[in-house]
Amino acid sequence: MAITVGTITTAASTELNTLANATGALGAEQNNTVTNYQFAHFEIVFTSTSAATAGGLMKLYVAIAADGTNYDDMSTVANVAQAQYLGAVVCRAATSHRLVLLDVPIPVGVKWKVALVNGSGQALLSVNTVKYLPYKF
Repeated sequence: MAITVGTITTAASTELNTLANATGALGAEQNNTVTNYQFAHFEIVFTSTSAATAGGLMKLYVAIAADGTNYDDMSTVANVAQAQYLGAVVCRAATSHRLVLLDVPIPVGVKWKVALVNGSGQALLSVNTVKYLPYKF
């Protein structure tokens, strides 16, 4: 069985600038209607105003809109309950982080956006990204 690997893609960047603690933000639209990738490795890179709370969680979700227009509002933690949970990474007591989620299933045949919920205990600065490397079998 052959594995087809896509290219590293930025799913969110400026959308995460100054993201307050306990809030979320949607990234840019990702179109998986042609390539139909099944999985991805995700990388979350962020810098916070002060040291993050050790043990805090940065949670990653995916919002799906088959038509590419009707995405849920992910600006509050309560609204994120509408999205599909991808996973979380644990923060350490530092201001700069690079956190990785491996082998995460992604929606096939639809358009989607990542939603990052900041649980670091601090507001984020303006150097933040969520990138992914998609692949399929």
